[in-house]
Amino acid sequence: MGSWDVLKNDRSLVLFPILSTMFAVLAMVATWAFVITLVIVFVGSAGGAASIAIRLLPLGVAVLAATVAAVIVVSFILSAPSQIFRVAVYQYAVTGEAPGGFDRQMLQSAFAQR
Repeated sequence: MGSWDVLKNDRSLVLFPILSTMFAVLAMVATWAFVITLVIVFVGSAGGAASIAIRLLPLGVAVLAATVAAVIVVSFILSAPSQIFRVAVYQYAVTGEAPGGFDRQMLQSAFAQR
């Protein structure tokens, strides 16, 4: 049995490195998103508080409101990929067919046998 036959018979040898890489990339994205969110909150809060402290109340309130809006936008952007995957898994569970752009085996692996 050659190495190609082993790879054809044992997909975990191919899938494990791919999945490990995907999780590492997701962890890096999540870390950077957290750091970006912290920077937005820190800079926005400091700018808003400083504006209020020097008696520029409308500007301070506007900066604080923009900070809250930026955090909400970042959270929506970061939650979109997981929501798309959940919808794809749901559609696969209901229809048995993988939606366009998704691998059938990847969606099947989302279900654990008991």
